Amino acid sequence: IFFRGSFVMPDLIIHEKKGFSSDSFKVKDTSGQIIYEGKAKAFSYSDKLALLDAGGNPVYRLQRSTGRSRECWKVYDASGATVLYSVRFKMDWQPRALVYSGDPEFKLFSSKTKDGTQPMWDMSANKAWSDRKLNIRSAADGRLVAESKENRWNLGGLVGQNEYGVSVAEGADAALVCVLIMMMDESAENNS
Repeated sequence: IFFRGSFVMPDLIIHEKKGFSSDSFKVKDTSGQIIYEGKAKAFSYSDKLALLDAGGNPVYRLQRSTGRSRECWKVYDASGATVLYSVRFKMDWQPRALVYSGDPEFKLFSSKTKDGTQPMWDMSANKAWSDRKLNIRSAADGRLVAESKENRWNLGGLVGQNEYGVSVAEGADAALVCVLIMMMDESAENNS
C-alpha cells in the first residue's frame, strides 16, 4: 500500500485505544496478528508508555520529559534503566522531531545538542486533513526509513482513536518506528 521497491517488511497497522486515564496502542501485521502493544501508565504527569512484544515482554519504555523549553521524549531499554534514544521536537509549521542516539544534552530553546551530536533520524508530519502522513528519514542522507499514513475513514477517529498504516524499510527497527509514531500521536494530542 505505501512503499514499493526495497521495502520488504509487511505493512503494520497501529490502532490507538482511548481510555479514561490513558491511551494505549495495538500494532498488528496485515494478517491481524498483534505484534506489539503500547501500554500507557495511567494518570502520569509526564507521559509514560511501555512497548511490549506479542508475549508481553517489554521492548522499549518511553517517557516525555517535562519542564523543558521544547518537548523531548526519551526511549529507554526494556528495563527502563538506559536511555537509548532522545527525541526532540522542533518548533515548526508542521510537527517535526529529530531522533538522536543516546541521551545528549540540548541547547536551551534549540533542537541542537551542546556537543554537536547529529540526529540519526528526522521525522516530519504533514497535517493536511485529507492526507496526514509521517515520514521518518535518515538525517545523514535523507533516505526514507519509514512512512505512516493516518486512516481517515477509521470510525474510531471520530473519538480520537487514530489508526495508522505503517511501512518500514528493510533493516530499520520496526519497534522503534512504532514507538515514534505513538510519540508523535501523543505529542499532537498534548499540543492541540
